[in-house]
Amino acid sequence: MRPPGPSAIVRFAALFVREWDATLSFVAAACFWVVVGVSSRPLEPAHSLVAAAAALGATVGLGAFVTGRWLSDRLSKDEYGTLIIAFDPDESKTQHPYIVMSITGLITATFSIVLAVTGDELPRSLGVLAYGLVFGLAIYCALGSISLVMISRRHQRRASVLRALKEDAAREERRRRRHEPDDPSP
Repeated sequence: MRPPGPSAIVRFAALFVREWDATLSFVAAACFWVVVGVSSRPLEPAHSLVAAAAALGATVGLGAFVTGRWLSDRLSKDEYGTLIIAFDPDESKTQHPYIVMSITGLITATFSIVLAVTGDELPRSLGVLAYGLVFGLAIYCALGSISLVMISRRHQRRASVLRALKEDAAREERRRRRHEPDDPSP
C-alpha cells in the first residue's frame, strides 16, 4: 500500500507558491476589482495605461517566443541539451513557460487594444472587469518575464556546469596520458 501523499490543501498551496507570478497577478487584479468595484466614482479613461499594457504584452509575448527559440537552438548544440532531451524528448516541458508567456503577452496586447477602442462605451461594471483584467494580465507579463529570466539563467548555469565538468574530465584525461608510459609491456 502506498503511503498517503500531501493533502489537497498542501498541493493547492504548493501550486500557488510555485506559480508565484500568476498568484500575485491574480491578487492584484482581485484587489483592483474590489477597490474600484465598490467605489461610486465614475471610471476615468486610462488610454495611456492601456496602451502601455498593450506594448508590454506585445514585447513580452515576442520576447518569450524568441527566447524559447533560442533555448531550443541551444539545447540542440551541447551535452546539456542531450541530457534535457533524454527526459523531455519533444521539449514540451522545457518550452512550456515560454509558450505560456508568449500567448499571455499576445492576449494582453490584443485585449488592451480592444479595451482602448471600446473602453469608453462600456458600462461601469464591465469597464471595471475589463480594466482589472488588463491590469492583472500586465502584472503577469511583468512578473512572468522575471520567471523566464530565472528559468533561462538556470538553464545557462546548468549548461556551464556540465561544460566545466566535461573540460575537467578532458584535462584529467590529457594529464593521465602524459604520465602513462607509451609501452605497456613490463
